[in-house]
Amino acid sequence: MTDLGASARLPLADGRFYQLMALGDSLTSGTSTTSGWRGPLKRILGALGVTNWRFVGSQSSQQGYLGDYGRDWQHEAYGGETIAQLTSRAVTAIAAYKPDVIVALMGANDNDSTDPNVYKARYDSFFDAVFARSNCTVVSIPRTQSKSGSSLAMDGVVAAGLLGWRLSVHAQRQQARPVTGFEPHFNLRERFTQYMFLGGDNTHFNEIGYHALALGIAEALAGPLPGPGLPVAPARVTSLASDLDVAEGAQVVKAAAGDTFDVTTVYGKTVRIPAAWPVGVPWPAAVVRLHSADVTGSGAITVSNLVVSTYSPCTKW
Repeated sequence: MTDLGASARLPLADGRFYQLMALGDSLTSGTSTTSGWRGPLKRILGALGVTNWRFVGSQSSQQGYLGDYGRDWQHEAYGGETIAQLTSRAVTAIAAYKPDVIVALMGANDNDSTDPNVYKARYDSFFDAVFARSNCTVVSIPRTQSKSGSSLAMDGVVAAGLLGWRLSVHAQRQQARPVTGFEPHFNLRERFTQYMFLGGDNTHFNEIGYHALALGIAEALAGPLPGPGLPVAPARVTSLASDLDVAEGAQVVKAAAGDTFDVTTVYGKTVRIPAAWPVGVPWPAAVVRLHSADVTGSGAITVSNLVVSTYSPCTKW
């Protein structure tokens, strides 16, 4: 849920070009093959025509599919670091890169207290350090929830961190500082599936989870997203030079008997659509990726997008 507040301004609304710094821990830098929420954000805003910005920072790890955009994978994110450590990083990075916007997701590694005032003081120190050196807009995001079993968990530490963050963001508004607060828990609950996390990892997301997180960040940066569009006519895929990502999910059917190919569903599972699967019968789960290396036979696949644009950021799965 995004709370713009009276003192916050919409960062990417007035048409000039912006330097955007992604600041945070491993949820921002990414893990494994993901680029955290940075890649999904680039894709979502690009689908909306919001291209008047670029990422800046000293780090270039975990490119994910940001490599599709040439070179736009810079960030200031460091796995395992606390709010205090990231505050020190911000001080150095602001001087070096002079960002217009900072998107800061912090707090996942601050696990030492259940007192909201402890976390408020840490966020306050971060904001004080930033605004002593810059008048940039800060999109501030508290830690996300972890998965416990088949649901999201909110323990005493996470709850205290969230309340401390809320109190700090409110204090920034009282000082008329340009802070936009985005609380990710609503977005994640609304789109929750236990398969939105990396396999065997209850903290870090896969592209499905990061996409849900990036939807809220996109709204904080560029305003409300459009509503769902109408389904469009099926498109036939006869060959794939590389994997085809469909971030919002698509219906897929076989257009030729004997074909076999792998897909990743919206639930995060990679499954094989076998040769015996009937032609023209939709696979029962919407897919987010067609695997080019695993297409055998004629590769005649029919993909029916669920929304107007392949990468439209509005469908609820």
